[in-house]
Amino acid sequence: MNIIDYNRLIRQSFRGKKMKTIIKSFYIDGYRNLSNVTLNLNDITAIIALNNYGKSNLINAIRFGIDFIKGSNEIKKDIFEYQPAFPFLSANSGRDFTFSVNADMIDLDENIYNVEYTYSFKWRTKTTPGYINNESLKISSKNISGGAFIVKVPGSDVYTFRSSFKSRNKRPILIKDNSLAINFLVNIIDNDDAYLNILTELNNLKFLIEDHLDANESYGFDPINYRGNSQINVPRMIWEMKENHPDEYGMLIDAFKQLFPNIKEVTCQEHPISHSMNDLSQIDSEILFNNNVYTLSVSDSSLIRPIDFNYLSDGTKRVFLTLTTAVNAKINNLSVLALEEPENSIHPKLLQNYISILDLLSGDCKLVFTSHSPYIIQFIDPRDIVLGLPTETGQVDFRYINKPKKLISDAYNEGSSIGDYLFNGLSFENAAEMLSCYLSDSQIVSEDDGEE
Repeated sequence: MNIIDYNRLIRQSFRGKKMKTIIKSFYIDGYRNLSNVTLNLNDITAIIALNNYGKSNLINAIRFGIDFIKGSNEIKKDIFEYQPAFPFLSANSGRDFTFSVNADMIDLDENIYNVEYTYSFKWRTKTTPGYINNESLKISSKNISGGAFIVKVPGSDVYTFRSSFKSRNKRPILIKDNSLAINFLVNIIDNDDAYLNILTELNNLKFLIEDHLDANESYGFDPINYRGNSQINVPRMIWEMKENHPDEYGMLIDAFKQLFPNIKEVTCQEHPISHSMNDLSQIDSEILFNNNVYTLSVSDSSLIRPIDFNYLSDGTKRVFLTLTTAVNAKINNLSVLALEEPENSIHPKLLQNYISILDLLSGDCKLVFTSHSPYIIQFIDPRDIVLGLPTETGQVDFRYINKPKKLISDAYNEGSSIGDYLFNGLSFENAAEMLSCYLSDSQIVSEDDGEE
């Protein structure tokens, strides 16, 4: 299990920020097939289960919760009625959506603040609109009088809040129009820098899911973009990284060549676009024409000339995309980066090195893997694994491995790897009973929804 080295993190650049956020856990309730989910995060956390048990729901729910915080009032209204996220089990139908994050926030003076922020809302129904029905913020530190700093008064739009760390008294405030208190107070708290910085960090939590299992489109020639299009372009990202963050660029290229030693050089080139093409933007304001396009090429020890990146294998292109995303996560101060099925893009012999490199490149950004492969388990501390167990009812019971030594010993005695041993157990109808001797108490109960 990875232990947070705060001294190492503090020495790293804050990149213009006044605080660094280290996520410790998320809590989710009332989202699709999820109820009472607590996901504790280490440097690397792997969510492992058989196919079709909705592993992706966990990371999508976290992104959903953060998107609600950052969304405008109109977006929040749309989220209240976003039916694909509604609880759909008989066991959780009608439950409020609840999101909570627990984090340590470190300021430039090396003060550490533990922050626990929670909100919940009612989903829209046929007869009632959705609305925020709970919100709270708790802060503790050896330097302040801790406790609740924001509390929503039940059944009203009134909140009570502390205006600074020094204040022990709470003041009332009326907040309407689907705003969260942290959205509102970040604009009015001006007499306490640390308090304001914590509110700013909460309003700017960054969580990214890298799920480009097919990376080919990410290397295309992109003279045209559309507003709101989230498709990334790797050559453009590499050019910007090389120009603005040369140290990180160097780390990325070195890491890529370490995984693929036959590659001797990666070259990124810029190609200007004529102004006549830019004039076409008058046709449709939703169309954006780039001033430049970019291409990537590689020099290989077995080739007589460089080749375009598009001629590399699909797996190699996805590895480079994932490495690039990890470096950008560090550059952009992402709190968490989730990677779906990282083992699908690389030869098993390289997987251990690949995981170590991703951990190094991402800095203090937490990594979350989702996988249905027994092989990836071999290279992750068992205590960093969240295991999805099928049950007789079709639900999934997610547990943490809390007896790794016994698991390793029993797998060895069976002549099996840890991954194969666990997945063999998962394949039985009584998997929970067979594997319970290695696992923590149940934390998550959810149902198979046919989603990968």
